[in-house]
Amino acid sequence: MNRQSPALVVESFETTDWSSLTFAGQRHRITLVVTEPVSADSLSFDGLILRGSIVAEARVISATVAATGLVLDIAVMTIDVGA
Repeated sequence: MNRQSPALVVESFETTDWSSLTFAGQRHRITLVVTEPVSADSLSFDGLILRGSIVAEARVISATVAATGLVLDIAVMTIDVGA
């Protein structure tokens, strides 16, 4: 099979609400398992779009190699866009 993207498995996904005096949004914690070989340079958050939100920050917290593949722990902070 010819794929342009690596195979991903979402192992966990957690969301908590947050707010400040001027903004409201969510903090997301995602654990992904990349099940096929991939280079770190090919992983990117460019083009990450969430309807109704602005992605304020997205970063890889940790990356570890396991028997199932590369395990990525990712943090994403979003800001709600007014409806």
